[in-house]
Amino acid sequence: MYALSGLTLNEKGLFYYHPENSSIFFMITDDHIKIAEVMGFNYEELEAAKEYEEFFKLLYLNQFFRPSKFAHDISEGGSKILGDLSIYISKNPCNKGYTKRNVEDMYGSLKEFDLEGKINELNEIYPKRNLCKISGSDILEFYPEFNKTNLQKGFERFNQSFKDLYERLRFFHLRTKKEIAEHFINVYQEQETEILTY
Repeated sequence: MYALSGLTLNEKGLFYYHPENSSIFFMITDDHIKIAEVMGFNYEELEAAKEYEEFFKLLYLNQFFRPSKFAHDISEGGSKILGDLSIYISKNPCNKGYTKRNVEDMYGSLKEFDLEGKINELNEIYPKRNLCKISGSDILEFYPEFNKTNLQKGFERFNQSFKDLYERLRFFHLRTKKEIAEHFINVYQEQETEILTY
C-alpha cells in the first residue's frame, strides 16, 4: 500500500523507513484506530469482522487495496492468511481502480504526529551520518579518570541506549562531543549502579 511513501505497517505499528537506508526508521504511531483511519478503514467495521472472508470483503473495497499485488501461487507455501486471500481474490475477480499514496499525501492525515517535520529532520541529518560516532580517545579526553579497560563494555551500553538508528542520528546531530561523552559516562554509571543493587 505504501510502496511509494516509505511507510510500513507491522504488528507493532506504523513506521517510516528512510528510502536510502532501511536501518534508519522511526515509529509514527501504534494507535490502531488512527492507523485504520489513515488506511481508509472504519475501525469498528474492522473489529466486527471476525472471519477472514468478512475481513477480505472490507479489504477488497478499500481504495488503496491492489488485488494484483496479493494474487500468488498458494502451492509455494507461506502465510495462511495470504494464501486464503489469494484464493478469495481468484474466486472474486475484480478489475478495480486503486489509489496510490506518496508520503506527502500522508502529511495531513498524520499531522498530529508531525510526520512532515520528522521526515524533514531525518533528511537533514541523514547525510551527516558519518558524524554518528565517538571514539575511546574522545571519552578519555573529557573523562581521563575513566578506566580505559571498560571502554568496550561502555560502548556496548551506550549503543544499546538508543532504540534505533534514527534516535542515534538525532542524538549526535543535536549534541556536542562533550555532551555525547557525558551521555556515555552516565549510561555506563547507571548500569553499574543497577548491577550493584541486584
